[in-house]
Parts: sequence; structure tokens; C-alpha cells
Amino acid sequence: MAMTQGQEESGSGSSSRGGGNSGSFNELMTYLSEGLVVDNSEMFDLVQWWRLVDAFVGTRNFILDSIGSINLGVLVDKGQIHKGRGSMLLRVVVVSFVFLSLLNNGNAGITSTFIRSEWPSTDIPIDNEAFSIPKAHNAPQQVHITQADYDGRAVIISWVTPDAPGSNKVQYGTAEKRYEFTAEGTVSNYTFYQYKSGYIHHCLVDGLEYDTKYYYKLGSGDSAREFWFETPPKIDPDAPYKFGIIGDLGQTYNSLSTLEHYIQSGGQTVLFLGDLSYADRYQYNDVGLRWDSWGRFVERSTSYQPWIWSAGNHEIDYMPYMYRISNIHYNITSGDRYPVPDKSAPVYITVGDGGNQEGLAGRFLDPQPDYSAFREASYGHSTLEIKNRTHAFYHWNRNDDGKKSATDAFVLRNQYW
Repeated sequence: MAMTQGQEESGSGSSSRGGGNSGSFNELMTYLSEGLVVDNSEMFDLVQWWRLVDAFVGTRNFILDSIGSINLGVLVDKGQIHKGRGSMLLRVVVVSFVFLSLLNNGNAGITSTFIRSEWPSTDIPIDNEAFSIPKAHNAPQQVHITQADYDGRAVIISWVTPDAPGSNKVQYGTAEKRYEFTAEGTVSNYTFYQYKSGYIHHCLVDGLEYDTKYYYKLGSGDSAREFWFETPPKIDPDAPYKFGIIGDLGQTYNSLSTLEHYIQSGGQTVLFLGDLSYADRYQYNDVGLRWDSWGRFVERSTSYQPWIWSAGNHEIDYMPYMYRISNIHYNITSGDRYPVPDKSAPVYITVGDGGNQEGLAGRFLDPQPDYSAFREASYGHSTLEIKNRTHAFYHWNRNDDGKKSATDAFVLRNQYW
């Protein structure tokens, strides 16, 4: 996962304009996130502390241009710091001092020394329980939801019935096992070489209420399956929402670790960056079978919340398997182009390697460019937590040999509010 300001660089690490000590920065972000306003308590403007520390260590002011006036308020009760956080401001100042001191003494970011030690990038065997098929005859499988409008009041529910078209209806309602409404979708299938797909259903469910939990049912009789999803809050610039960010997932044991960690993160919708199943690494009938296994693999999340998709190069399957031709030959690191410092420039985040079979991209430019703040070759997922109209938190969560490890975090400020 990589984050840069100005230009993307090769690799799967994470980097951002700014640099400094990643550990100190993560600690600071933890303190700030603990102090977020969650009620109508009085707010304390932390920007004054940043300016004080900035002046004290004599560092440059671009940190304020990047982060801005941080009004991520500390909870205050009758003029005192909220119970349990009495020394928080002091700690923030100390951490800020360490962070800004390091920032002032160096002009480049951090290249993580993390080295993955377990779980090679090999696909999970197709008969593994991670790809389990529903036991009932012709039961819906590979269930997934995606957003169907710009307002958050519609979804498209998709699923596959393997043996026959079956029912094409979605029954849904706001109470468990009480389905007040019914929507009817479409069905199709396809062939690829000698592989014949199951029956693929897509059903639009619209006219939904904001911030509401809906239960839905697919199929009928013994083959029926039940799920639920939640709609987003009403559109408002201060409406909080938490996105998951995943790319290059595949279907390895690393992929499973990423998926399980994301489910625990509290994310409400996934922004998927492309390269889903890596079925294109197989041949003939196995291509289709590996798309089916991946659909069942991610169902544990995709059936309960929207995944918004982007297509990657691994979504293109070729027949015959002799060679591929591209009319574009380029190297993103070549040429005369180089990032120009600009405080209004966008922040670029490159997230890769949710667990794919190709393995980690661990080669970086050396020395690390000064526009790159953090980079790391690791598997994992990100979350982008929008707090209000001005601020959002970004987190990179590494799969540390099967364990979730928060590795990088920063605050994003909307400069237009």
C-alpha cells in the first residue's frame, strides 16, 4: 500500500508527502482519534498547540498547510479535559514535538523494514471450506451487493444459481423474517471455452430509506438464504461514513486474512481498486471455476454491504493462451516529469496486495523520493473514515503474519470547507 503526493511510485508500500517518524505519527493519530467529538461537548482547537510546537522546534509551516486547523475536538467537561484524558494535551504536544523535530531533520519519508515471514502467495485449494458451496440444491451463492444510485437509496443485489434459473426475486423488509416488499431482477449466463457459468441474477432494489437496516431473502423453500444490509445516512456534508479500501485481493491464505481483518474493521462499504479473483492465472475451464470460488469466498462480506468495483488488468481473460499484445510501452518512473511542490495538490494513495498470488511488490526507488512519506511491502487493507465535512482519517492495516497490525495513519483535511 503506497501513498504519495505528486506521483505514484512502484511497489506496494505506503507513502505520503510529509515524512517523519511513522511510529510517532501513528501514536499522534491515536490520541487525536480518541479525542474526537462524539457529542455536543465544548471543543478545544488543537491548531494552537500545533503552532506553538511548530514555533518551538523551528520547523517549517507546511505541516499546517497540509493538515490545517485541526478542530478534531478534545472532549471537554466544564472547562476540564474529559475524565481519563487529563494528560492528553500534554501527550499530544510531546508527540507533536517528536514528530515535527524528526520532520525538520530529514527531507524524506520512511521505508518500512517489515518483511513477511509466513504464508506464501499460493491459492487456497478449491475444495477448502473458504469456498464452501451452500448444501441445498440450487441454493443462491456468490451473493453480492453494489450501490445502484448516487443518493444511497438503491442497491443491486446479485447472485448465482448453479443448476437452474430458479427464482429471480428478492424479498426484503425492515424486520427480520418479515419481508414486506418484493423486487424482480434479470438472469443471464455465459460460456468461456468449455466452461458454462451458472445463472447470474441482478436485481435492483430501490426506494430505500436512509440509515436503515434491511433484511432480504433469496430463493425459496429449502434453498432459500437470508442476509441483511444497511443503507448510508442521509446526504449531508457532516455525515460520518467509513469506507474500506482493498485491491489485488485474489484467493490465497493472505487474501483470507485481509478479508477477515476488514470485516472486523467496522467499514460500511468497500471501494475495490481492481484485480479481483486472479482467475486469469488459470487456463481453460479453471478460469471460470476460480471466478466461482472467489465469488463464494468474498460473499461473507459482499452479501452484507456494498462493494463498489473498479476493473483491473487481471479482469481481462484471453483465449488462446499464447501471448498478449499491448500498444502501450511505458515506465512510470522514466522521463523528465517530477512532482512540483504545491500545497493544494492532491494526496495520492496507492493501495495494493490484499493477498494476490503474484506476491508482494517489494522494489522501491532508492533513495526514497522526498515526495514519498511512507511505503511498505505488505498485505492488508485500508479504511477511510469520514468524520465530517472537513476531516477524515486514513488507516493502513497490515496482515502481520495473520494478525491485524495498524501500520500507517494520517488526517485528511478538506481545504474547500
